Amino acid sequence: LVWLITGTSTGLGRDLVLAALERGDKIIATARARSLHFLADLKETSAEMLELDVTAPPDDLKKVADKAVAIYGRVDVLVNNAGYILVGAPEESTPEETFDQFNTDVFGALNVTRAFLPHMRARRTGTFVWLGSIGGWRAVPNAGLYSTTKWALRRR
Repeated sequence: LVWLITGTSTGLGRDLVLAALERGDKIIATARARSLHFLADLKETSAEMLELDVTAPPDDLKKVADKAVAIYGRVDVLVNNAGYILVGAPEESTPEETFDQFNTDVFGALNVTRAFLPHMRARRTGTFVWLGSIGGWRAVPNAGLYSTTKWALRRR
């Protein structure tokens, strides 16, 4: 399998990269420009690395999707993992911080998915994984906006 995983500089995204590599799968690990240095140790593995900011304009995301597909000829699994927790009560955040939280955690995943859909539809196969959080089921203290974004990713 060929995986593209967003948000692989730390946490679960990083662990998914390592687990898939251990299975012998092909990996395209992604991170924002300011976080790419966290992927330096992956250069010693078979993983490929791409700069990807999930909040980039759709045309930029399409270019990244095209570049990713060109690496191995396909992407079989897209894992929408990128996200972050804005700590604090919702009333303590600015409208800009609220927008940024939703833009990364919800709309970023949606727009990255849109960028890869044409490639997977052309092959008539592919898997999209949207990582949520227990925070989407049960509010996390001082992380109300994060919990709200993870609720938005839930599928019933």
